[in-house]
Amino acid sequence: MDYEFSKLEKKEKLWIITLNRPERMNALHSPAHFELENIFNDFSNDENAWVAIITGEGERAFCAGNDLRYQAEGGKMERNDTGFAGLTSRFNLNKPLIAAVNGVAMGGGFEIALACDLIIASENATFALPEPKVGLAALAGGMHRLPRQIGMKRAMSMMLTGRTVGAEEGLNLGFVNEVTGIEELMKTAENWAQLILDCSPTSIRTTKDVAMTGLSHANIEDAMSAKYESVINLFKSEDFIEGPLAFSEKRKPNFPLGLLGAKTFVQFQPYGVIGIISPWNFPLNLSIAPLIEVFAAGNNAMMKLSEFVPATSELTEKLINKYFSEKEVVVINGGPKTSQDFAGLPFDHLLFTGSTNVAKKVASEAAANLVPLTLELGGKSPVIVGPNAKMKKSVDKIMMGKLLNSGQICVSPDYVFVPENK
Repeated sequence: MDYEFSKLEKKEKLWIITLNRPERMNALHSPAHFELENIFNDFSNDENAWVAIITGEGERAFCAGNDLRYQAEGGKMERNDTGFAGLTSRFNLNKPLIAAVNGVAMGGGFEIALACDLIIASENATFALPEPKVGLAALAGGMHRLPRQIGMKRAMSMMLTGRTVGAEEGLNLGFVNEVTGIEELMKTAENWAQLILDCSPTSIRTTKDVAMTGLSHANIEDAMSAKYESVINLFKSEDFIEGPLAFSEKRKPNFPLGLLGAKTFVQFQPYGVIGIISPWNFPLNLSIAPLIEVFAAGNNAMMKLSEFVPATSELTEKLINKYFSEKEVVVINGGPKTSQDFAGLPFDHLLFTGSTNVAKKVASEAAANLVPLTLELGGKSPVIVGPNAKMKKSVDKIMMGKLLNSGQICVSPDYVFVPENK
């Protein structure tokens, strides 16, 4: 997508956002704020976007702040919800931001940089909150972020004087992370971004959330004892397992664990009648468990129980009929022909658990009525024994898996590949 006042480059998980008004030293006006707000909204919502770098077009200026000329020329002034550059009042962004400051960062431009998590400055970068010199104040967060980042006395030395600070002094004061040549600025910023990208995105977002939210507590004990939703989510995440596992296996972790871009959602099915065809190897489990889910969703059910376990099927039918009415669930027993006729009924949804060969016939019957179908199928499960595996331990585990439920589980080992010398 093309933007009028900005540029956006996507390098896989890294976004590079460039303020593109070099004729105004990248000073921003209302239309630019709204445009940047949309960009940062997209960055926040995109699961494939992990880190962003914000910089300015050209070598003269990162951002000279508010475009006063636009205002003087009668330009329409409108306020957006997320602050200067769509960023300074965006308090719920848990993804890291890096400011690559090239040249002037004055007023709102400095406030953009302060709203970022890291500041990488070129040697010609300058910083100031000069608003008091023109009867204004740094109301886009500068008066609050700067004291928190470098301490009150140092911040006051800039805020009460409006003086300009160079890159090296900014490094000494503590709001700049690294100073580099203008030619190396973006490469240096991207190197920092890569260091972040090498980490777990869940851990990074948790770290930023806890560090920023914890500032609302006056003492460390309160901050450490507070409950953070991001920490709870971290403990539930696959990254929480993958990181220590990779460390123990002396390999690079795979973050996130193969789920980049994956989404989870609940799809509500229409109320109606759900058909359940249960298998013989788990005749109770795989009959009752689906029935519970059918009831939980507000549906009714018809169940075809396995003819290969007649005693279990008859008892199941008897108990269900005792506690449920036929308006809630109907249980059917019978042979293969009954199963075929059952699969051909016009259900609102059909659930089948069993072999692949039988599933083909069930799918064919269901297709005639365009019935949505869920198949839970068994398959061949090989075991590969590596050359360094301990044979006795491997045999014990393979046999335990094979003997569970008399070997009648879809993930039971079916055959084993063993090195010839074993």
